[in-house]
Amino acid sequence: FTGSAVLIKKNIFATNCHVIATEEYEGQPLSEMKINDVIDIIDVSKKTTDENRYYFAEFLDGNLKKDVCLIEIYDGKDFEGEPVKIKLANEVKLFENVYALGNPKGNVATFSRGKITGETYNLMMYGQRFYEEDAVVFQHDAPIEGGNSGGGLFDQDGNLIAINSAGS
Repeated sequence: FTGSAVLIKKNIFATNCHVIATEEYEGQPLSEMKINDVIDIIDVSKKTTDENRYYFAEFLDGNLKKDVCLIEIYDGKDFEGEPVKIKLANEVKLFENVYALGNPKGNVATFSRGKITGETYNLMMYGQRFYEEDAVVFQHDAPIEGGNSGGGLFDQDGNLIAINSAGS
């Protein structure tokens, strides 16, 4: 898989579980999920992609039903990026402007704009409930594709609203 992730705390990234899993994980306990342990991080604050680095990563925690996992990078020194500020779900408004950031189809750090168009707690996909009942799922019309999975959805002030999933 290819995808994106968001730095939420020093050396800790949030992403979709399906982005980091090395194999199909449905039906497996979280503790048995195998992940890619080498992560290619594209730091969007750098001027060129030549400055990218590969980092070793380990799985910290996650929720497979919500498809959100946390990974921590380690390789003897800290990742230099700034963690994002997070906006609480109950502060997000219908028709609020949003911006999706990710790496679809191998493109580096693409940016698309849209609006929050809805909110649901029981998203159904393929005839099955896709997330747990307590998961807030925002619908938006910012274009996303494969590779945007795990990337951030931000408000106009740069605050993280959600992790993109179920794109394309």
